[in-house]
Amino acid sequence: MSSHNKSEFLRLCMTSGVIGFVVAFLFNVVLVGFNVLGSAELLTTFGGAAALFVVWMLNGLAFSVLQFVIAVSGRDDDDDDHDGGHFAREYLAEPVLIPIEKDQRRRR
Repeated sequence: MSSHNKSEFLRLCMTSGVIGFVVAFLFNVVLVGFNVLGSAELLTTFGGAAALFVVWMLNGLAFSVLQFVIAVSGRDDDDDDHDGGHFAREYLAEPVLIPIEKDQRRRR
């Protein structure tokens, strides 16, 4: 991997992380601001600062990974050898009919 590709990858990771944690911060502001399921009372009490930090970190990780996946899947890669994502299956064998004798007894 060349240094240009490494720096591009690092920039993508850092940008996705920053975007994810900013979105998580805004999500937590809305969560506490609208008092969703009584979260304002839980997260603003004496021990709530630690809980709010944990919620922010976990949401930040989730949103960062989601942002990274969206960014990577939306990239235009030049190393694709085919047009589109569909391929035709190549069947290597011909289907063969197999005769089956009917049993006189019925099985239940």
